[in-house]
Amino acid sequence: MREDKEKTRLEYVDDLTGLHNRRYFRERLLEEKRKADAKGLSFALMMIDLDNFKPINDRHGHLTGDQVLTEVGRLLEMSVRPSDTLCRYAGDEFVVTLPEIEEDDVIEVAERIRNNFAGASWVDEKGEPIQPVTCSLGYALYSEKGRGLNELVGGADQALYVAKRRGGNGYAGETDLHKEPIGRPLNTTPHIVGREEKLVRLRSFLEPIHEEKGKLMLIHGEAGVGKTRLVKELQQVLERRGGIALLGDCHEETRSIPYYPFREAFNRFFDERKDAGFSLLEDLPEYSQRELARILPRLKH
Repeated sequence: MREDKEKTRLEYVDDLTGLHNRRYFRERLLEEKRKADAKGLSFALMMIDLDNFKPINDRHGHLTGDQVLTEVGRLLEMSVRPSDTLCRYAGDEFVVTLPEIEEDDVIEVAERIRNNFAGASWVDEKGEPIQPVTCSLGYALYSEKGRGLNELVGGADQALYVAKRRGGNGYAGETDLHKEPIGRPLNTTPHIVGREEKLVRLRSFLEPIHEEKGKLMLIHGEAGVGKTRLVKELQQVLERRGGIALLGDCHEETRSIPYYPFREAFNRFFDERKDAGFSLLEDLPEYSQRELARILPRLKH
């Protein structure tokens, strides 16, 4: 019996923070929906993302990063109500389900989280002060019976993006979405792809490949909508036509790092083709070789 309880605990508890994990969150979200539908109640979903975690992790190391995440978990537990369910979703992302609640009370919880973060003492593993940690929050309300949970999660995620766009260290609700542009514009001539787009449309965007002109494509959407699978399918299509795909990850927390998506795309490409770097440099003008070597030290002779 004790072994069964321990196994269950390990399945549903995050081993770093001691909070519930993503698996538990999914089951809890379904349960909240069933209860709300049966009793005519409303509940809210809040998504929380740290604004400046990666620079802290890079500068102070993973031990400090783990310590920060543990402290974040403690502060969030202090901030939510006893009836709420707090989970570590992934990395520096956390989610809260808030049963039987109205929007004013959700905002009160969000404000309490901000205040507790602001009043915390942030230190590294040696006890030395580090930069203050802030977070962005997005929330959505389940107040209409029959609403899909994917729609609810998507609403909270889009609200979180609005809070990020406003500079972080704040919150936004689903009702704020119509006030903010949600698209992610680029200054090139991109084709921006959401989860509703079809693979055939993307294939046509790759035509004609024989023109040897580069194409820049941004694929975005919330977790679980199939972005990774779509990228793999496009890569296969492109390679069958003799093209080369450079794949880089774009994250809100890395936007301040110069050329980050391009650096990661080239690094991934060169990891797969060990000798490609130097042959690429040979075909570039000298000034381009210097600039590329600045962001890709591995290309320096």
